[in-house]
Amino acid sequence: MLVLSCKSSRIEFLFQLGCHGVSGFALSQSSLSPAVISGFLILIGGSLVHCAGLLPLTSRAQPERIDIAAHHCVLHYCDKQMRTALPRVLFQSGWLLVLRFDALLHSGAGATLNRSAPVTMHLLPDSLDANSDRLLRVYLRFQRR
Repeated sequence: MLVLSCKSSRIEFLFQLGCHGVSGFALSQSSLSPAVISGFLILIGGSLVHCAGLLPLTSRAQPERIDIAAHHCVLHYCDKQMRTALPRVLFQSGWLLVLRFDALLHSGAGATLNRSAPVTMHLLPDSLDANSDRLLRVYLRFQRR
């Protein structure tokens, strides 16, 4: 079994902060009325709070730990666990790894996929420690398709 500890990426947070900051600055330089600009700035701020996960209730849930077994995975969140199929690689490079986990309706032999609830994870270099990142990439390289 492969056990991976995940953490929030500072790189992703800084990228989102920069993008929202640039959009706010561009909006403030526009010739719209101050009321419209204020409304859009509030929306941009709300988007930043949601995307960056600054409030626990609005954040995108990312698992704290991933257990990869022979035939399934278990994603551990702070308050729940989710049993999924083995991860599929959507994109892989040296800097970014995008994995998709399809939720299982039930475990055991003959488990069926719940197509309505996939979990997609974007893993940047600082999302996993170096050893976990190496083990995950080796696993994905030699996993059966």
